[in-house]
Amino acid sequence: MGMINLYTIPVWETEYPEFERDKESFSKGVEEYFLESERDKETHKIYNSTINGKTTHRGLHSHPALTPLFQFACEYAMMTADHMKFKPRDVFIVSSWADINDTREAMNAEHIQGETLSGVFYLKVPPKSGKLCLVNPAINPMWVGQDLVDEKTGLTSSTVKIEPIEGQMYFYPSYLPHWVEPNQHDDSRISIAFTVAMVAHDGSGSDVHGWRNN
Repeated sequence: MGMINLYTIPVWETEYPEFERDKESFSKGVEEYFLESERDKETHKIYNSTINGKTTHRGLHSHPALTPLFQFACEYAMMTADHMKFKPRDVFIVSSWADINDTREAMNAEHIQGETLSGVFYLKVPPKSGKLCLVNPAINPMWVGQDLVDEKTGLTSSTVKIEPIEGQMYFYPSYLPHWVEPNQHDDSRISIAFTVAMVAHDGSGSDVHGWRNN
């Protein structure tokens, strides 16, 4: 049977190649930046994307311990742009932050306006600590066809859920609403989220200034 897939939503996943080597330094960098954010929150308001959880300021990419991670993120984001056949472009990390979710804490639903890609890296993932949930914008949640299938797929589900893995990084278009389920484990889940902007060499695209892998 012939079928035309009109709408394709790309989600890329990759493994940070030196995770075992760098995990401890990344964790220490996140801890240091979180303490710095806590000291500054009286004068600099922190946007908290978690439900009852903890988050940092949105400049985590400025911490030197995290430089290898964001270098890798920029390199992989460039590959996703090639996959989408974008014009020759520069890639920037515009904002980044760590989210720390303890037991029964979750992530708010959100989407990022004005950027090209959203990304998340999972630094610590205990069992049953919550799936990454991506909304399928091609499905109307009121569509009765969803009730006619036992096992939903990308063709029939209004939300696709991904089981996160430590050391894995995920990229998806910034227009895609997403959230994370509550952590059902006694230990904390730690993730590093970031936004990516791209500027074409001919000047088109986002008008941004951010961290770049030179």
